[in-house]
Amino acid sequence: MRKPTSYAKYLSFFNEKAFAWACYFLVIGLFLSRALVSISCVLIVVFGLLNYFNQEVKKRISLEFLFFPLIYFVLLISFFWTSHFIIWQKLIFVNSIFLLLPIGMYFGPDFLKKEVKNIFLLFSGLCFLLILSTAFKAILNYQQFIDEVERSKNLMLPIGPDHSEMSVLSVVAFFIGINLYQTEKTKWLKTFFLIALISFFIALNIIAFRFSLICIYLMLMLYSLWSIKKAPKRSLIYLSSLLMIPILAFLLYFTLPSIQKRVQNTLTDLRSVTSDRNPNFQSLGQRWAAMKCSWEVIKKHPFLGTSPADAEFEIQRQYDINSYLLIPQNRIFIHNQLIYYVLVYGIPFGLVFIFLLSKLFIKLYQRSPFYIMILLPFIFHMQIENTLEKQITANAFLFLFFLSFKQIKKAA
Repeated sequence: MRKPTSYAKYLSFFNEKAFAWACYFLVIGLFLSRALVSISCVLIVVFGLLNYFNQEVKKRISLEFLFFPLIYFVLLISFFWTSHFIIWQKLIFVNSIFLLLPIGMYFGPDFLKKEVKNIFLLFSGLCFLLILSTAFKAILNYQQFIDEVERSKNLMLPIGPDHSEMSVLSVVAFFIGINLYQTEKTKWLKTFFLIALISFFIALNIIAFRFSLICIYLMLMLYSLWSIKKAPKRSLIYLSSLLMIPILAFLLYFTLPSIQKRVQNTLTDLRSVTSDRNPNFQSLGQRWAAMKCSWEVIKKHPFLGTSPADAEFEIQRQYDINSYLLIPQNRIFIHNQLIYYVLVYGIPFGLVFIFLLSKLFIKLYQRSPFYIMILLPFIFHMQIENTLEKQITANAFLFLFFLSFKQIKKAA
């Protein structure tokens, strides 16, 4: 085999470092700048391709790197049953990350173990700072904050993503923090991570984002159950923690008015669904009405769907037929990623999407259960939002998804 020249070695080193920095920029952009997210995606592709052309041994492509380009390909061919071509062209541009990130992450160099840790530190650190600053803002204007929660409002972050995007990123950051704490060997750093985790957990409870709280408590219980199975000799410890989680939730409920108001709002929301009450200005009620509306549209387009570009118009046309008691300003679009794919691409594609994604998650669990814990919040989020249609959550999910399948080198 031909030995690489010193120039080739230098170029390879540059590509590896530049690729890692492009990933750091992407993580920074997730919390601070949407423009930086777009720029860093392009840089990941550029440095990934440069690395590919400098490689002597080419990698074998696998399903995980073909999955999202497949979705993008279906979006492309939806042109043939689309009526609103200008919207279709916009979607082709907006969803280009389904093609760019897989290409960049596949062709890019393997990460060093230290680089992966730096990515996780940066991700969790930025999220911790934003959540803590938001909690501090709530405390400074506490009565106004409680009044807004009582009206089912969410506190706006000083900077960064909106509350819907931040709610899922914060859950991911929390479980990354747990992993950093568990794997850290240095005593003072381990203590620092523990203090940061406790502070972060308290801050999340203060600001009371509904999805964050439900998801964290649910996943803590799942994590405890998984730990009992993994380490049966320590099952008593994990069983105790499993019992303590709901007790902690009750204690915080009676301690923090923000949680009390959020729970009361959620129960009122649920009654609008279970008791078939007026769903106007009820988040869950409006979502339930949107799901019923979407199902009627799906029945009209079961095989190919409406196409993404026509979906909004078909939904509004169905609302004109049956308003589901919603006034025009509350007739929202479907907030569920899986149902969205069935709506726009048809039932066969929806089933294929669920099957392939499940297969990839099983494969990922066999490699590293930790990555399941940081990707599972996105799956939960897909049940209440179009997660992959939003810039921040889509980029975060795709990046962490492909990072989980990358080969990690232990040393330089």
